[in-house]
Amino acid sequence: MRVMLLQLEILSNGGSLHEVAHIANGSHPRNCISLLRINSASNSSQNVELLLQESSIHPDGGSLVVFATVDVDAIQVTMSGEDPSYIPLLPMGFAIFPATSPSPGATSSDTTSNGETSPGNADEPATGCLLTVGMQVLASAVPSAKLNLSSVTAINSHICNTIHQITTALKGAGGGRTEPAPAGSDQ
Repeated sequence: MRVMLLQLEILSNGGSLHEVAHIANGSHPRNCISLLRINSASNSSQNVELLLQESSIHPDGGSLVVFATVDVDAIQVTMSGEDPSYIPLLPMGFAIFPATSPSPGATSSDTTSNGETSPGNADEPATGCLLTVGMQVLASAVPSAKLNLSSVTAINSHICNTIHQITTALKGAGGGRTEPAPAGSDQ
């Protein structure tokens, strides 16, 4: 859990995180739902930033972290038993899966899905991981508004920055080569 908190601290733009609530979710101790408070200089007692986070660890090594910012009023509504379905959430998350070893019947060169051959050795274990990032972004509060170039540029910059921060955190956690594949690539 501490490694995930450190990774999320990077995503909270320098603010540290404090776990306010922890609910176990499954048999693995790291499978949980947490309510985290972002401790930053801009927070006051009237302006508290919270993250609702779900993390899941798969026994084969994959991990999933999904989170969304929520306000205190939304948490109070939920805790009082009222209907939380109106609470707006813009989730963001990432999944990390270890690379799989080639199948036992793999040869020294395999054919990829697009017909190209790639070198490989069935006797060598695979290294690295696959990082998948997903986020829901509100580009405009007006439903009928059209996206303009500056909005697309800002969203693209936010996505690229997020991927960079996650890969930096993975490198710091002992990860190897973690450069993201270019957008639209089959890697």
